[in-house]
Amino acid sequence: MLAKKFKLPIQEGLKKNQKVFNFLKGKYFNLKSSKNNLDYSRFSVVISSKIIKKAFLRNKLKRIVFETIKDKKLYLIPGEDILTITLPGITKSFSTKPFSKKEFVEELEINLEKIFK
Repeated sequence: MLAKKFKLPIQEGLKKNQKVFNFLKGKYFNLKSSKNNLDYSRFSVVISSKIIKKAFLRNKLKRIVFETIKDKKLYLIPGEDILTITLPGITKSFSTKPFSKKEFVEELEINLEKIFK
């Protein structure tokens, strides 16, 4: 898991009138990014209970996202706040028994690379 200072408070990440967002739409995730004046990036993940009903599956997906960010050391890149919002299409792939996190991680990495370029 990421340290607390690298996590974006969700209420702060959802304020629309306060910040200018760049928006990136993917297959499983929507990413909103905005500039911050910090020496590191902050990340947040929003998964609605309407999309994934079971709490342990929502938490599992959050752990996968934060693990990917930690492995790629994206939090060390300065100056971004990134809010990750899951889309309803994720339930078809995520809730199947032979779950492979490879496709989620690949899509997340591609989208995050687009933001940091």
